[in-house]
Amino acid sequence: MWIFGGFDFRLVLHDLHYFDIQAQTWQEVKANSPPSKTAGHTAVMDAQQRMWVFGGSTRGNDHDLHYFDIQAKTWQQVNASNPFAREDHASVMDAQQRMWIFGGIGRTS
Repeated sequence: MWIFGGFDFRLVLHDLHYFDIQAQTWQEVKANSPPSKTAGHTAVMDAQQRMWVFGGSTRGNDHDLHYFDIQAKTWQQVNASNPFAREDHASVMDAQQRMWIFGGIGRTS
């Protein structure tokens, strides 16, 4: 299980952690150029061991799309025609490697 960012009731975060099932411990991963601090976003894993992060809120809704390559330990921003900004939505990666986004709170402009 991988987690990125979030809100700890004081600060918006942009840290990255995974849970090591064997050791039953959380490990923090340091990587260059992580996305901005965000909360209310979604993250899904694809078959190529990349964690895709969409949306959330920093200072208003965001519609950025990034992925973290677990093998290379690098972040990449994807410049695409993303849907309008939103937070608190749901997302899933299907078998054809398409990220589906549903609902959320957002704005259209």
